[in-house]
Amino acid sequence: LGDSITEGAMASRPENVFHQVAARLLGLGAAYNCGIGGTRIARQRGVSADTRCDLDLTLRAERLPQDAEFAVVFGGTNDFGHGDAPFGEAGDHTVDTFCGACNCLLDKLCAQFGAENVLAMPPLHRVGEENPFGDGCKKQAGKPLRAYAEAFLAAAKAHGVHTLWLWESAFDPNCSEGAARFAADGLHPNDEGHRLLGERVAAYLRGL
Repeated sequence: LGDSITEGAMASRPENVFHQVAARLLGLGAAYNCGIGGTRIARQRGVSADTRCDLDLTLRAERLPQDAEFAVVFGGTNDFGHGDAPFGEAGDHTVDTFCGACNCLLDKLCAQFGAENVLAMPPLHRVGEENPFGDGCKKQAGKPLRAYAEAFLAAAKAHGVHTLWLWESAFDPNCSEGAARFAADGLHPNDEGHRLLGERVAAYLRGL
């Protein structure tokens, strides 16, 4: 469950997206791609030009394939980039703030799969991650990307789900090597980035 990275933006073929890489490494029967580009964790105040972007992860958590045995949720970068929902506080339980939506999202995933069968992945580094206006289109200044990543991580830990924290990893397009090898557009992993991400996910799941 995720956004454009999960959907496969910048991957040259569907089988190169990170969850398909992980599925092959783990010998899984299937890995469902439930990513929609531009989507966010929190419910938005306004309506997007592309209405698919308003199908937030919290809403879509109720529509995951019923035969899936394990859920991986990977998001938050678009809440920082162009979301208009307030950041909120850790104790929120509403889809209308980012922190509250993280709690609502994880509530739904834990109810469907059990906390032991959920993996939360906070967002990766991206170019412009310190910009208080995100992608530059936010009307009000907000928090840096790391604050969103840490809030999602905190919510995941509070729910007792598995977490894969990739912030201190090679996925940093702000570094010349990271940009050249893994995310040439400053945000989305390319095939090499998806391969590395899939290997990290597979290694984590294998360890369980």
